[in-house]
Amino acid sequence: MNQDPAPYQIWLGGSCDYGHKERAGGAAVVIERDGSTIDSDVISDLRTTEFRMMLQLMIRTMKRLPARSSLLFLTNAAYILNFDKPPRPSRPIPI
Repeated sequence: MNQDPAPYQIWLGGSCDYGHKERAGGAAVVIERDGSTIDSDVISDLRTTEFRMMLQLMIRTMKRLPARSSLLFLTNAAYILNFDKPPRPSRPIPI
């Protein structure tokens, strides 16, 4: 049993609308290998968070790729830095 040394680079991001009671959350993923995009996926749901959507998409992606593959998940560090902070109302952006 050999493991292919080329890792899958999995770009993952998410967003959530904390300003509305529906609190729609979503996540997107782009899967690359050897410099080529091989797949992408998007999910969303109501009354959830971007973190839950990102986790569900990570699990779905791992199930789709061959067993024992090398995976490298990449995301914006702001998601990690703000993971433990409570949601706060959004502010209008001045135009």
